[in-house]
Amino acid sequence: MAALALIASGFPAGRGNACSLAAIPPAQMAVEAAVVVIATVDDVDGDRSARLRPEVFLKGPVTSRPIDLRPDESGCGRAALEEGGRVLAFFYPSDGLSVWPTAVQVYQLKDGKASRGVPGEDLEEASLIAEVRHLTEQYAVPPAASESGAGIDWATTIVPVGGALLAILAVSLALLRVWHRIDPS
Repeated sequence: MAALALIASGFPAGRGNACSLAAIPPAQMAVEAAVVVIATVDDVDGDRSARLRPEVFLKGPVTSRPIDLRPDESGCGRAALEEGGRVLAFFYPSDGLSVWPTAVQVYQLKDGKASRGVPGEDLEEASLIAEVRHLTEQYAVPPAASESGAGIDWATTIVPVGGALLAILAVSLALLRVWHRIDPS
């Protein structure tokens, strides 16, 4: 049940209601979204809650914490999220990472095809992800729970660079002292 979906949770300022997103192309959604994430649907409790486990972030800050979705009160039909399916989610700044997407905001990707419930709007999964990735210029995999994030090694980076900077400062001060002996003005 590998379904991949694009979820747009919430709407940019002045966008109108949730049901009007059917005509908005995914490229525009990717540009206006604050966070774009590919995730697996871990847990769906009817219409009350759902949990997404992030796999890849195509835009926004990267986290390995699960995304808990709450019901959307927009009045539009909620997206049918299938447990075990994969989703690519667009989250807008006004709503954060918790609003359950509507049916027109979710692309179901199955067998290489992407569909968001609008008749005749089937897309290729790979081209949809490539288009979003091209626009956002980001592809970041969250660290596993036991992994630490990227960092700088003090022994091989900070200490040698700090020493080199101190040496340059010392040479500069010595040259400055010599210069002032030559030309005291």
